[in-house]
Amino acid sequence: MMRKNSTSVIFYYLQRVIICLIIISLASACNVITKNFQKTNDLQGQILLWSELPVGLTSDQTHNNQEEFKDVINNFTVLHPHIRVVTKIFPPGHILDSFLRQVKRGAGPDILLVYDNYQIIDLINQGVLRSLDEAQLDLSEFRPDAIKQVRYQGRLYGLPLTLSTRHLARGLRGHGVAVATLVG
Repeated sequence: MMRKNSTSVIFYYLQRVIICLIIISLASACNVITKNFQKTNDLQGQILLWSELPVGLTSDQTHNNQEEFKDVINNFTVLHPHIRVVTKIFPPGHILDSFLRQVKRGAGPDILLVYDNYQIIDLINQGVLRSLDEAQLDLSEFRPDAIKQVRYQGRLYGLPLTLSTRHLARGLRGHGVAVATLVG
């Protein structure tokens, strides 16, 4: 069995947790959207979604991340067949500059998926994000801890589509226990 270094293993496991949470969160978001638009079955149009790959993924992990992301979009499309989701995936560290350039032109995505809170705060401080109207949202589907992560100065600036746990696993050398991998 091939041993992976601990950083690679942690990033791989973290990626799996993030993907699972994206799937769960998008299902919840789809439920929120469905509740808000139950009166009309004729929803149609296009959504432009931008996402940034998490930092530290191997090429295999990046491929898996993109495949699972496509599955989530396909599941949304099954629920909402008249809505076309156009996605653009950015390498780590490139989404904010592109977003700011597009916003200055009066364009940009309908949905922006970011992995770090500092990115949201930077965009708020630059005046390119406005807060959400909480009266229009059913936040009961989200964990309060997750909602707290997308609040800034008491206002809600997004929906938490992922919640990840960072962890450290250590093999116990000399005690007969070794952690070769966190996968499988």
